[in-house]
Amino acid sequence: MLLAYYFSISLITLALIVAVIIGLIQFNKIQALYKCLYFYLCLAFVFNIISVVVGFRLGNNMVVVQIYGFFELLTFTLIYRFFLLKKLAGNILLFVGIIGMAYILLENTLIDFYDLKTLQYYSRAIDPFTIVLASLFFFAEKLGQSKEINKSNMILNAVVLVYFSLNLIMILPINYLVNADTELKFYFLLSNAFVTTLFYIYLTYSLWKNGKIQKPLRTGLEL
Repeated sequence: MLLAYYFSISLITLALIVAVIIGLIQFNKIQALYKCLYFYLCLAFVFNIISVVVGFRLGNNMVVVQIYGFFELLTFTLIYRFFLLKKLAGNILLFVGIIGMAYILLENTLIDFYDLKTLQYYSRAIDPFTIVLASLFFFAEKLGQSKEINKSNMILNAVVLVYFSLNLIMILPINYLVNADTELKFYFLLSNAFVTTLFYIYLTYSLWKNGKIQKPLRTGLEL
């Protein structure tokens, strides 16, 4: 099952390398929303590398995963607040996100991440739960309005909802799986790696597509 662990790491790392390269090529052509998504992919790439290094050196990477959850929540809270939600819903989300990030920081100071036998931490679930909430806010807003809806934003939000819902389901049993003497945790690991890779591939495609759309628009303006 160690092979499964290496495979999952390689899968995610390869997807992120491609994402960083494509995002860098398209960076000057893409809109602000997609630049934020590119920042998220770069963040994921950096934390993926740190996670691997810490995991090999210290035996587990739980503390890195927890810190990554904080920055992931921060990034998507800001994305929804400033790009996808209206002011009221955005401010409510911002308030919820701040509380969630504060709890993550608090739990980081109280938990011994290196004592896996007594490890019980719950704040990692706050990250995907809050992002799922944000995506539901978005749907509630858009489905209730009469004017034309931005199709790209709708698809992006739907993908975010599906991914973080699955992510939340996989995170919920983590306290049990960390110490369980069962192969089930490796299946969870592979499933999470596969779903995460698909999510990164979609975001990368979105960056590329947005850059392609913006390029002819700029040419038209110049003419």
